[in-house]
Amino acid sequence: TDPEPMRISSDFTHWISNGDMFGHSVSISDNTIFIGAPYKDYNGTWDVGAVYVYTKNPDEEWSSKYETAKLLPRIKAEKELFGFSVNSLYNTVIVGAPGDDYTRSYTPRNLPCRTYIFQSDDYLWENIQPLYDFTGDNFKKDYYGINVYMDETDFFIGSSIEDLSTGLLSGATYITPTPPMVKLAPPICETTQTV
Repeated sequence: TDPEPMRISSDFTHWISNGDMFGHSVSISDNTIFIGAPYKDYNGTWDVGAVYVYTKNPDEEWSSKYETAKLLPRIKAEKELFGFSVNSLYNTVIVGAPGDDYTRSYTPRNLPCRTYIFQSDDYLWENIQPLYDFTGDNFKKDYYGINVYMDETDFFIGSSIEDLSTGLLSGATYITPTPPMVKLAPPICETTQTV
């Protein structure tokens, strides 16, 4: 987990500094909350982004919970903005990384954008598998992943400035089938107990 004192309180406020935009995106699936921080730096690289995962047992309260996991993109590029959008269902989460328009030095950042898919093997999101990362247009910035959604059969990925062959910005939504998903059950006993 992240060494910083990242936590949520009963009113879901957050201790944060340096403009990570923690809370820019939020998705809740049963007793798991995913909170995007698209401007989170990574090892000195600006605005890579992160998604913080918080889980609780059904009988617990949300007050003063620390994250159980932090999701990071496979490509940790400057201004990737991973976590700009997030949506979850059961043991699967989709995370958009639409990228920023400019680098830190104000150079235009005309790179394809990405969307990432992760699945957990356990209820507490401690054993996480990165499944896929999809890339938008290979040559131009398209905001691929600016909005994401999923249901039990498909992923929906918004690309609001996808262009036509005429050069006009028309926008698009991509739909792709989801992998099999599992509704995970809470642990029978605490990790410190034995049966």
